[in-house]
Amino acid sequence: MAARVGVSIARVSQVEHGEVATLDVIARYVGAVGGGAWAGSMAGLLRHPV
Repeated sequence: MAARVGVSIARVSQVEHGEVATLDVIARYVGAVGGGAWAGSMAGLLRHPV
């Protein structure tokens, strides 16, 4: 998984345990398992794929 995401094994463990990770790492992780991620804000109506 770490190789597919492009991060260390320790970072994958942090993501899987809900520890702080950047949105970029989370988006790559979700993509590596075949999903997609979206980010939005309460202040605007636009959503952007990450």
